[in-house]
Amino acid sequence: IHVSIDSNVLPYISVTYWQVDFSDGIKIYQFHETCADNPNNTARKSAKLVCDYLSSIGYNDKVYLHGDASTKSANNIDEEKRSFLDLFIDTLQKAHFEVVDTVSNKNPSVAMSGEFINAIFEQAVPGINLYFDNSCNTSIEDYMSVQKDANGAILKTRIKNKVTMQTYEEHGHLSDTFRYIVVDLCRNEFIAFSNKRKRN
Repeated sequence: IHVSIDSNVLPYISVTYWQVDFSDGIKIYQFHETCADNPNNTARKSAKLVCDYLSSIGYNDKVYLHGDASTKSANNIDEEKRSFLDLFIDTLQKAHFEVVDTVSNKNPSVAMSGEFINAIFEQAVPGINLYFDNSCNTSIEDYMSVQKDANGAILKTRIKNKVTMQTYEEHGHLSDTFRYIVVDLCRNEFIAFSNKRKRN
């Protein structure tokens, strides 16, 4: 199982769950989502929700972690300066999951990875297919709602919570987890796609 995370706390920490089949091209399946909102929007509490879900489906094998490079940044809130990713991994390991950290040190270009995913949807990248379980309602809504901004990146419109008065980006965080996993699992195809676009 591959798990992709985006650590923005509002409106929730975004976690998506995937499996991949390389036997005939690349088939990537999203089968679940966790939107860890308050009070679960911390590294440890969101990771605990992940542990609980994986245990509930009887899974106790390796977990491949994907996500935002910024989750690796040291944290001045934690006395040991551990990052969000450190705390997330530690929680999974304490629940006896073997974690394979595949989070990159640098995020892919938002514009290029967005174009890559659009090209896959348009069947312009042969051999890659994407599948989504109908239960992933929030993810699907997010993927369908995100728009491009003037620079080709994701337009993240900010809204204000009328109760807490906090502002946050309503859409795009689940789409970020989607970009990270697709680029990680289709690295060679993404590089070839990027090089071709740059030449054009």
